[in-house]
Parts: sequence; C-alpha cells; structure tokens
Amino acid sequence: MLVTPYGTEFTRGGASWRTPLLGAHQAANATVALAALDLLPPALRPNASEMNKGLAEVHLAGRFQRWGRFIFDVAHNPDGARTLARTLAAVEPPRPVVALLSVLADKDWRGIMSELGPVVDRFVLTHAPTAPASRTWSIPEPLAFAREHGWAAEVSRDFGRALELAAGGGGTVLVTGSFHTVGDAMQRLEVNPARN
Repeated sequence: MLVTPYGTEFTRGGASWRTPLLGAHQAANATVALAALDLLPPALRPNASEMNKGLAEVHLAGRFQRWGRFIFDVAHNPDGARTLARTLAAVEPPRPVVALLSVLADKDWRGIMSELGPVVDRFVLTHAPTAPASRTWSIPEPLAFAREHGWAAEVSRDFGRALELAAGGGGTVLVTGSFHTVGDAMQRLEVNPARN
C-alpha cells in the first residue's frame, strides 16, 4: 500500500487499485467495498474497469478533504483523531501544521488533543458558531491541557478571527474537532464540501 498526497494505492486479488481518499484506513474501506461488490450476482456485478472508475471518483466530504493549504477532517473522537494523525504523518503536508480545533463538550477532547498534539505544530482553540450552547466546551481547560503537555496553543473565541490566526501561521491549516467546526469553516471559506 502507498499513501501519497493525492490518494491511496493498494493491491487486492493480485490487481492494483487506487482511490483519491487518503490513508491506510481508506484502503481497508475500499477493500471491503470491493469484496461486497464481488458478492453481487454476476448480472449485477460491475467489472474491474467499472470498479476502478468508481474508486477513482470517490469523494468523502470532511474526511481529510484538502482545499489549497487547508485540510478538513471532522475527527470528533480519539479514534478519528488517531487516524487523522496517521494520515498526516503519511502525507507529510507542508509545515508548520496549525490545527484549528473546536470540540463539543461531551466529546473526549483530551483524547483528541493527545492524538493530534504530537503531529501538529500549534493549536488555535475556538468555538464553532453552530455548536449548541449546551455543548460548547470550556476553552480554558483545553488550553491548560495543551500547555501541560508542552504543545503551543492559543485561544480565539471568535471563529472568524481563529481562522485568520490559523491561516496566518501555518504552511497547512487543519480544521478539525467536530462536524460543526468543519462545516462552519467551509461555509466561511466558501468551500463546496462536495468537491475536492
């Protein structure tokens, strides 16, 4: 398997396959999808060429979605953040990597930060505007947590200003922590989530 900045290549059944989705987990997901297609009755089963074409056109909004120097990934739990961290390490985007992070209060933000802290150069902690008020995280806690671990972090409660801070200080801007965070950033930046 090979993960590049432009996709993931893998082998299955002696054949080579490629998907524009990034990461080892996407090769595993694609392998499961291909195995499911193999179980279809012959009259409904696509041929290898059709499957290759389908894999080449796959798009998954908000999951390591790249737009210029921005990467959008909803990673709203430690497992998602771990997968994101591994994909960042494999792709090696331009540094520094600044993570714009807003997590809902009922999520394991400590676990998310613990996975991302070693692979990002700085956190910009903020509030996603569409996050419900009852689920807004208390930013002083994650700021203290970052400092305890020696990770560079700053706070901007204003989401637009936080985006500017992240964009102004990084080679790569990682927007992550929740669907709200990614969706709000895409809306402000006028990114179409349905396109790469």
